[in-house]
Amino acid sequence: MKLKFNWGTGIVIFIGLFMTFMITLVYKCAEQTVDLVSADYYDKEIQFQKQINRINNSAALESQIVVTAENGAVNVQFPELFKGIKLLGNITFFKPDNAAHDFEIPINLDGELLQSIPSAKLASGRWNVKVNYNDGDKEYYAEDKINLN
Repeated sequence: MKLKFNWGTGIVIFIGLFMTFMITLVYKCAEQTVDLVSADYYDKEIQFQKQINRINNSAALESQIVVTAENGAVNVQFPELFKGIKLLGNITFFKPDNAAHDFEIPINLDGELLQSIPSAKLASGRWNVKVNYNDGDKEYYAEDKINLN
């Protein structure tokens, strides 16, 4: 028996292919992971004015923190005006495309106001380096972006 191809058969085939496409699309979308920038972003929103004050304090400094990636390390150089002052705070490494790689380390400067973090264990790609610190009087915040190969 020979199967005839007419309008009805074409419509049934089209609807079948469209339904298969839609089911596949829904499955793929549900499988996608979505990493939030921060799990507690509502609490951070409340604290945002403090963050604005930290950014303004940093902008008022005559020189800024410099973050560089060279010689197998990420170097965070603090301004000379903090020489002889004990700085407290932390350096956060934020990987925008994978929250599992994020980590935070305390500030531990050498005599030249430099902190060097080995980059051998860091994943390649873009990193946001966020520095929260205080000098006992004011709080500061600096952020820079680096690319590791």
